[in-house]
Amino acid sequence: MKASPLKLNSLKFLRVSVFPRDEPEILTPVERAVSIDTNGVNIHCSLTHAVADHAEGEEPRDYMVSMAIQVSDGPEKVIPYKVDVACVGYFSIPHAFPEADRREDIAVVNGASLLYGAIREQVSSITSRCWYGELQLPSLNFHDDGPLAQKQRKEAKIAHGG
Repeated sequence: MKASPLKLNSLKFLRVSVFPRDEPEILTPVERAVSIDTNGVNIHCSLTHAVADHAEGEEPRDYMVSMAIQVSDGPEKVIPYKVDVACVGYFSIPHAFPEADRREDIAVVNGASLLYGAIREQVSSITSRCWYGELQLPSLNFHDDGPLAQKQRKEAKIAHGG
């Protein structure tokens, strides 16, 4: 194990909206010991990023990554909560990192993983005390959402005449 070159400078929630889809019947307590199954629900994730301004000739070191998650019913599955959460993280890579083209990729992929982890924890924490029980969002992998993976897909598409 070694330390990540990515440093989280700040993480802020822009919005956190988690509420039951239906008004619960408060006179009839609901006992739920089991977490809610998220298989078959729609989880929409939007991910944006930016590189901070830097002096000409200097390599970029500061990055912003923003993520929003919305959870909704699937085609055949109703989820008991409506969820809409967004946060932003400010990151830096303070130490020399030899591959300049990988710096942005590390900021986006690792930064998205950190943000999503914070969102998962926030949703889990809020819903653990809610009427219908804990909603644990599934684990996600953001490797294919990084700039290098997107560049490779674009190059492959061009190479195949697309």
